[in-house]
Amino acid sequence: MASELSTAASYYVLFLNQQKKKSDGSETCHQKQQEPSSSGNPTSKFVHSSSREEGNWEVDIWTKEDEREAEALLQCHLEKSTISTLDTHINDDDGEAWDKFYQDNGTRFFKDRHYFEKAFPNEFGKDDTNSQKTLVEIGCGVGNACLPLLEDDDSPWKTIHALDISAEGVSLMKEDPRFVACNDSTDRTGRSIHGHVCDISAFFPEPCIGVADVSTLIFCLSALDPDDMPRAARHVASSLKPGGILIFRDYGRYDEAQMKLGVSRNKRIKDNYYRKHDGTKCYYFSLDDLERLFVDAGLKVLELYYLRRAYGNKASGEIRRRVWVQARLVKPPMDGTS
Repeated sequence: MASELSTAASYYVLFLNQQKKKSDGSETCHQKQQEPSSSGNPTSKFVHSSSREEGNWEVDIWTKEDEREAEALLQCHLEKSTISTLDTHINDDDGEAWDKFYQDNGTRFFKDRHYFEKAFPNEFGKDDTNSQKTLVEIGCGVGNACLPLLEDDDSPWKTIHALDISAEGVSLMKEDPRFVACNDSTDRTGRSIHGHVCDISAFFPEPCIGVADVSTLIFCLSALDPDDMPRAARHVASSLKPGGILIFRDYGRYDEAQMKLGVSRNKRIKDNYYRKHDGTKCYYFSLDDLERLFVDAGLKVLELYYLRRAYGNKASGEIRRRVWVQARLVKPPMDGTS
């Protein structure tokens, strides 16, 4: 484990060497970067103590020095990476970009998310209470999270609302046999699933307000402009019943994908917010970003931490450092009890 983490810590050295070969005159910035230390403890104020392996991933320990060096690398390439204000595509419609994404990729790009029971056992673990719950999935895409929940006839999810900005994605979800079967009049489970096309930064569907025992926001909020996130967070919070739980996972600050975008030409829209090659956009969160957004939206933080993983490619010897943020938040009960 220690050797793996030591190897993981050398990722930026490998990365910087690759960049130096492609250098366009910014060698001075590259030479300022030193090899990060692999020692120390996680630096977040919300610490995730799990150290188990997940497949080929190992828990990756970041130090304050790692974070400073990652930020310095982004700052070195700030001018190169920033999109010109004359770029006519900088304000392209996000819904259209995601429609094109699903037209090009169909249902093939993302895998079904069968990890909810393991990642969020309080909300998606085995339920012996025979309760009938309502789930609101925000950012459903083609249904990779909600549709697997329909495969279990004993699932507690009586009603599911699935929302996405992409009309193409929602249409593909509605064509899935699991979606069709659930809403078939002969389905004896009595469950139902509903698809909604919705830009959560602009509005929220009336049938989805105040109904959710659990809402999920998985790799969705990052697609929005940071200026639109406070309104979106309020809409997300409005989906919950008093006492309802919001489940969150998204891209974290200094994730490998951000580091690649941050040294590429014409990708940065504003701080930590980038346009990807396919026209979709992505923001990379800090824990403070999320705490501020959702506390201001009226939710209380139950858990909030980084998921940091190092992946080693045996064939190439390359180490990838991935960073996500994960949270559980609650809408306080009406009587103010905790």
